[in-house]
Amino acid sequence: VLTDQEMAFLELVCSDRTYKEIAQEMKLTPRSVDVLRDSLFFKLDVKSRVGLAILAVKNGLVTD
Repeated sequence: VLTDQEMAFLELVCSDRTYKEIAQEMKLTPRSVDVLRDSLFFKLDVKSRVGLAILAVKNGLVTD
Protein backbone atom coordinates (compact mmCIF):
# COMPACT_ATOMS: atom_id res chain seq x y z
CA VAL A 1 0.00 0.00 0.00
CA LEU A 2 1.36 3.39 -1.00
CA THR A 3 0.90 6.55 1.02
CA ASP A 4 -0.63 9.73 -0.39
CA GLN A 5 2.85 11.26 -0.40
CA GLU A 6 4.26 8.32 -2.37
CA MET A 7 1.43 8.56 -4.90
CA ALA A 8 2.06 12.30 -5.33
CA PHE A 9 5.75 11.57 -5.83
CA LEU A 10 4.96 8.97 -8.51
CA GLU A 11 2.84 11.52 -10.41
CA LEU A 12 5.69 14.02 -10.34
CA VAL A 13 8.34 11.47 -11.34
CA CYS A 14 6.26 10.64 -14.41
CA SER A 15 5.92 14.33 -15.31
CA ASP A 16 9.57 14.85 -16.31
CA ARG A 17 10.54 16.99 -13.33
CA THR A 18 13.96 16.84 -11.71
CA TYR A 19 14.25 15.59 -8.14
CA LYS A 20 15.05 19.17 -7.10
CA GLU A 21 11.82 20.40 -8.72
CA ILE A 22 9.88 17.57 -7.08
CA ALA A 23 11.30 18.57 -3.69
CA GLN A 24 10.22 22.18 -4.24
CA GLU A 25 6.74 21.18 -5.43
CA MET A 26 6.20 18.82 -2.51
CA LYS A 27 7.78 21.25 -0.02
CA LEU A 28 10.38 18.68 0.99
CA THR A 29 14.14 18.77 1.29
CA PRO A 30 16.14 17.08 -1.47
CA ARG A 31 17.22 14.47 1.10
CA SER A 32 13.58 13.70 1.96
CA VAL A 33 12.90 13.15 -1.74
CA ASP A 34 15.86 10.75 -1.89
CA VAL A 35 14.45 8.79 1.06
CA LEU A 36 10.98 8.74 -0.52
CA ARG A 37 12.42 7.56 -3.84
CA ASP A 38 14.49 4.82 -2.21
CA SER A 39 11.49 3.65 -0.20
CA LEU A 40 9.45 3.32 -3.40
CA PHE A 41 12.31 1.51 -5.16
CA PHE A 42 12.28 -1.02 -2.31
CA LYS A 43 8.48 -1.33 -2.00
CA LEU A 44 7.95 -1.73 -5.74
CA ASP A 45 11.13 -3.74 -6.39
CA VAL A 46 12.56 -1.41 -9.04
CA LYS A 47 16.09 -0.12 -9.44
CA SER A 48 15.71 3.14 -11.35
CA ARG A 49 13.53 6.17 -11.95
CA VAL A 50 12.63 4.80 -15.38
CA GLY A 51 11.60 1.48 -13.83
CA LEU A 52 9.48 3.34 -11.31
CA ALA A 53 7.74 5.36 -14.04
CA ILE A 54 7.12 2.30 -16.22
CA LEU A 55 5.64 0.34 -13.32
CA ALA A 56 3.43 3.28 -12.32
CA VAL A 57 2.04 3.70 -15.84
CA LYS A 58 1.58 -0.03 -16.52
CA ASN A 59 -0.32 -0.51 -13.26
CA GLY A 60 -2.49 2.59 -13.57
CA LEU A 61 -0.94 4.26 -10.54
CA VAL A 62 -0.66 7.60 -12.36
CA THR A 63 -3.01 9.53 -14.60
CA ASP A 64 -2.19 11.13 -17.93
